[in-house]
Amino acid sequence: MSKIDLRIAEIFQDFAWLTVLQFNGKLGWLTRDLMISEDASITDNVTVEVNIPWNLLISYTLLGAVCTLAGVASTFLIMRKKQRE
Repeated sequence: MSKIDLRIAEIFQDFAWLTVLQFNGKLGWLTRDLMISEDASITDNVTVEVNIPWNLLISYTLLGAVCTLAGVASTFLIMRKKQRE
């Protein structure tokens, strides 16, 4: 685990199990189990990928902007009402 991040190795000093598997396709295509034994060679190369679909990123950005504007408008209306009283 220290090859990935030293902090992870400190947290899990005795034992840790990391499983990463990505499958793109229909679940019906899976007809057998995937098994990897402990004897399988482990490489020193570690690749980290973060894939965020652009439409999801835009949607979350717009949602955040709308929520921020709603909060500002609500605060403005509350302050305006208190000034009238």
